[in-house]
Amino acid sequence: MPSAHFAGSPGAANGSAAGQRGLLRLTNCSALLPDGSLAHDYTLLIDRDTGRIVDGQSDFYHNGRTYAETVDLKGNLLVPGYIDAQINGAYGVDFGHFDESLSTGDAQRRYTEGMDRFATRILETGVTSFVPTVITQKPELYRKILPVLAPRSKPVHAHSLGFHVEGPFISPCKKGMHSDLLIRSAANGIADLEDVYGSGPSGLDMRGVKIVTVAPEIEGVLAAIPELRKRGCTISIGHTNSDIDTAVEAHDAGASLITHLFNAMSAFNHRDPGVVGLLGRSNPPGSKTADGHAQNGKQREESRPYYGMIVDGYHCHPYSVRMAYSCHPSGCVLTSDAVPWMDPSKPDGIYPWREGQNVAKVGFKVVLEGTDTLAGSTVPLSECVKRLSEYASIPLHEAAACATIHPAKMLGIQDRKGLLQPGNDADLTVLDARTGDVVETWIMGVRAWSRGEGAEQKV
Repeated sequence: MPSAHFAGSPGAANGSAAGQRGLLRLTNCSALLPDGSLAHDYTLLIDRDTGRIVDGQSDFYHNGRTYAETVDLKGNLLVPGYIDAQINGAYGVDFGHFDESLSTGDAQRRYTEGMDRFATRILETGVTSFVPTVITQKPELYRKILPVLAPRSKPVHAHSLGFHVEGPFISPCKKGMHSDLLIRSAANGIADLEDVYGSGPSGLDMRGVKIVTVAPEIEGVLAAIPELRKRGCTISIGHTNSDIDTAVEAHDAGASLITHLFNAMSAFNHRDPGVVGLLGRSNPPGSKTADGHAQNGKQREESRPYYGMIVDGYHCHPYSVRMAYSCHPSGCVLTSDAVPWMDPSKPDGIYPWREGQNVAKVGFKVVLEGTDTLAGSTVPLSECVKRLSEYASIPLHEAAACATIHPAKMLGIQDRKGLLQPGNDADLTVLDARTGDVVETWIMGVRAWSRGEGAEQKV
């Protein structure tokens, strides 16, 4: 197995370049452009003081800045850093676990330490930003966990963008591994969601990314969606038995994402396609935009929701993956749905879970012991990219867009993350152009992880 280097170890870039004038130049690579196309013989320039991508011509010719360092990427594929919008944990860290045997302060410190360990290890999968996901919990635990999930970034760590709460406002008949004892309705609308998650800067009004997965057929949920949107939340339809009419109502009310497509939702039927049917939705050709102009084809395409998809070979059959992608390619958002047992050092076997339950891990597949109920996955997002390329018969860079450009746009952070464009953070993933394997991961213009010897550097 090839050796790996983290920042500060031999073979990695030497710390932050803050305070050093000049530009860092990455050359000799192909690259995924913001419009989804592939550029060859590409050069990317990074401001070493800010860690952001710059317009090379402007800085070189107008500001008189020179190249302080050139890095040869050896013909590999350069893409924005991967963004995982649904990840429950990995490497022994569980974002849904809060040690109630400790004081709240000590438990929050331990939780944060676990996040930091996770944020360094996840770099080996090419992930540079992630949204910690907390499945159905007791209300009092949300009030303790969510304040710790405010956006967080440290040098040469993957960035935590906010939180994704998946439950408890979901369908009992599509609960998956969620505890049916904690599932509830929202009879009082937004007030019930505030009662569970909290409001203010430590809850639903927190700055940063906030994804809320709900089942729209549950009492009170539809009425709460517009208020959640006002608070900057991304509303996702999931763990639902919704029919197509209710799904359309939720979409019209502001839901813009589907959680792990095909899983924990009503099955597609030609007379009632359920939530899956939203992928076939588009406004008719004569529809008008908000300002009264006729919609073009691109606007009609974007009227459909994004959909998360776990491409691990178990959650979705390869043909289902191909069908969904072919139907709505610009809406595909790859997610890992990874659980704490995602770790190359973890052998297959039985592991303890919650409420006295165990899970069985076999390869990337994780199920509740003694059942066929999937309990997340141990697939890294980098593997999902490779499998999407294979299953949908698309080039690697197109598959990579589903882990970079698409999630950034879905979360509304495309002016900071997910695109190789001037002004954005230089969070980067370098892939072997032939195999799709992660070669290097960069955070804010600093090489934070590399496989083997990494790229050759020249000053």
